[in-house]
Amino acid sequence: MELFVGRNDKLKYGLVNINKSGAIVGVFGERGIGKSSYVWQLLNLLSGNKDVASIFNIDIDGEKEKICFYIECTKRVKNLEDLLLEFIFRKHNEKATYSHISLNKIFRNLIQSINNTGIKTQLEYDLNYAEAKIKDNEKNEIDAIRLFLDLTDFLTKTLQKDLVFAIDEVEVVEDFTGIGDFLKKEQRNKDFLEPKVKYIFSGLPKAIEKLREDNDSAVRKIIPIPLDRLNKSDIFELFRNAVRTITNIYIDFTDQFIEKCFDFSDGYPPLVQSFGEYVIDSFNLGYINMEESIINYIDENIFSVIVKMVADNQKTLNADEFSKIRKKINTIGKVSIINNCIKHTGYFNIDTVTYNEENNVRRRINNSIRDINSLIDENVLEYVEGSSKLLRFVSPRFRFILKYGDYTGNSLTYENV
Repeated sequence: MELFVGRNDKLKYGLVNINKSGAIVGVFGERGIGKSSYVWQLLNLLSGNKDVASIFNIDIDGEKEKICFYIECTKRVKNLEDLLLEFIFRKHNEKATYSHISLNKIFRNLIQSINNTGIKTQLEYDLNYAEAKIKDNEKNEIDAIRLFLDLTDFLTKTLQKDLVFAIDEVEVVEDFTGIGDFLKKEQRNKDFLEPKVKYIFSGLPKAIEKLREDNDSAVRKIIPIPLDRLNKSDIFELFRNAVRTITNIYIDFTDQFIEKCFDFSDGYPPLVQSFGEYVIDSFNLGYINMEESIINYIDENIFSVIVKMVADNQKTLNADEFSKIRKKINTIGKVSIINNCIKHTGYFNIDTVTYNEENNVRRRINNSIRDINSLIDENVLEYVEGSSKLLRFVSPRFRFILKYGDYTGNSLTYENV
């Protein structure tokens, strides 16, 4: 439900700037402010998604559709070469071995769809060679920059479309050296008057500033887009337009509802998003007085209990230990809210069920717990910042209560919650 975290003016500003010659956009803001969702919305608009355009009342009919790529930096992305190879080749997940690596599906489909065998044969040869070297753990034998430029040059010339690469969580990258120089000296296609490859960087303010310092090119300077919290007007517009787009029903939300949403969320988009999800869930379940049900349903204390229990036990949590936690959860006595809380953390694939089917809910939770360790590993990101080892939760649905925490030893601190 990333449709509930956007900002009309910022999206318009992003579209205008990404269309500039040699555009590089830097999206920054504090944790939990909705940077990743903003990037996804921007990519949707650039790709021609009219549903997203309708929600934010943005006219994209005159926009030329672009081919968009997204990557979220993880702890294996150390430098520029790793970043470029990550775009070209993708592992199934963070813990996958090199034997699981393969050419990015989007690249593969584009190349296979282009009937230009002369260039295609050489490019595929280079890609296959690089893929084999990565699997042999010999990345140092690959000229990642040349390979990336050849690939993007081939696609832009053949498809006559701009490419947009979005790089999220850039603060994870340990060494920015070379990224600015790469952006400054990036190969230009001789057939075009301007670079056809555009970039969106997203991360914490100090990471974007560091990236800007390394990139002193006047031609390809980074255009900053700061994100802040949503105001009441933003929230009202989101609920009016997003709900109508998803359900095809117009609902006139009361001032009481918007006030409750604003007070609960404090303007943080992921919390507004949780309200949006409850609106849709309640609509699908046929609540007559949906607004009142939602207001009564939201209980930040129960959300906090669930999230904190998972966070405190993430290093050792297994099915047996969760049974102890479950007993504590059961004492709350609100199985339907428990189900929703767990579902919205993003750790579990629990389908929407009728909330009075208590046994069914418990069974679904039990079945989901079997994979909790791997699911948590996929949603928890560790990174080094200075001399500190930090931990953050990638999923906004989990992060809406526990914004972020310092990881020291085996414990989390909650000063910044």
